[in-house]
Amino acid sequence: MDQPGISQYDISKCSGRVVTRVLRQGTWEGGLMVNSLSLWMIPTGIIHAVGSVGWAGLFSTGIGNTPFEDTVEAVLKLATDTSVNGRLLGVVPHDIASEGYLDLDRDDQKEGDFVTRLEKDTIAALKIWNAKQ
Repeated sequence: MDQPGISQYDISKCSGRVVTRVLRQGTWEGGLMVNSLSLWMIPTGIIHAVGSVGWAGLFSTGIGNTPFEDTVEAVLKLATDTSVNGRLLGVVPHDIASEGYLDLDRDDQKEGDFVTRLEKDTIAALKIWNAKQ
């Protein structure tokens, strides 16, 4: 999500997503799952240190926050559900997802997209090439 005025924060979040995408392609073969967690605003001491006026003003717009417990639930999902690999889970307000988190579905090409075909072809070719090495 783009946030004007804090480009270094945005870049760090995008970088984490790219690392997840790159690592998920081969690490599962060795039994390692790679996922990312994207947090919405959680009322913590760190946020409050920014200033209660800013915090209160932000939430007075109806933007909503997320309880810390939802983050714990999302981490447990990623740590225990072996069917989840290479995904980006978002911890979001309950009016968006009743569980407090959901798969953001932002880091995959869609079926039928030309990039999906190229990605699959490239992965298959690399597996053949690596097997010959």
